[in-house]
Amino acid sequence: MSKNNINDIWRVWESSVQYGEMLYNRAIGQAPEMESSKAVAKALVGIIQPGSRVLDVGCGAGHYLRSLRKQYKFQFSYFGIDATMPYIELAKKAFEHDADALFQVDDIYNLSLTDQSFDIVLCNNLLLHLPSIVQPIRELWRVTGSTLLIRSMVGENSFRIQQIPEWEQNIQEDTKISEKDPLFDENGEALRFHYFNIYSSAYIEWCFQNLRGVENLHIWPDQDFSNDAFSTDDWPEYDKPKNITKVIAGLQVNGYILEPWAFIRADRRRI
Repeated sequence: MSKNNINDIWRVWESSVQYGEMLYNRAIGQAPEMESSKAVAKALVGIIQPGSRVLDVGCGAGHYLRSLRKQYKFQFSYFGIDATMPYIELAKKAFEHDADALFQVDDIYNLSLTDQSFDIVLCNNLLLHLPSIVQPIRELWRVTGSTLLIRSMVGENSFRIQQIPEWEQNIQEDTKISEKDPLFDENGEALRFHYFNIYSSAYIEWCFQNLRGVENLHIWPDQDFSNDAFSTDDWPEYDKPKNITKVIAGLQVNGYILEPWAFIRADRRRI
């Protein structure tokens, strides 16, 4: 799809060079390990086994693999896919010496993978950024052989949120700010944004209810994080994030949004 298509403007990641570099530094250990990637690794205890085939959809620069390799010392294969080519290139660079890791560009809406081809399928911190999740969940489940583990924001209600980046003010020579609206078009639609959506647990359950072979579906809050980890103290000076996550009353906070992070786990019925 063309990036000039109004329905495609949420795809901002290829222009997020700094974010990709931050993920790369996490992947190679030069920046702090992501709290969510550590939580994902712990959530797989008893699920991942020697020889498991693991698919990571929305792998970024491979920072989840860093946590998996630290948690599990036995051999398992890892296949990371992401729709953003620069992230895949960084992932290949980060894990060029890992013989059991492969990376490829692919689209969660239409995965180029065969049915039930992976024992474990992961999809973390991705669904909230998509304009719709029904087809992505169907695709994730289609390629899952045993267990699907998703991390996303799940609460009591559903919210469609567009996070709009601010701009550098364009000051004219006469010191007047340009009259052209830098954030919205004439219809009030955002010129550039990414989704930051929250879905209700009831909606998530609905998304799974008609999928064949779902034996168990569990949704639980991700509370496996350290408050002390959300600071810039351990970041290299050149790569410190501007808007790092904070913790208020035990909940992670991004800007003004309380983040109800949760895990969604679906197991395939044994035949």
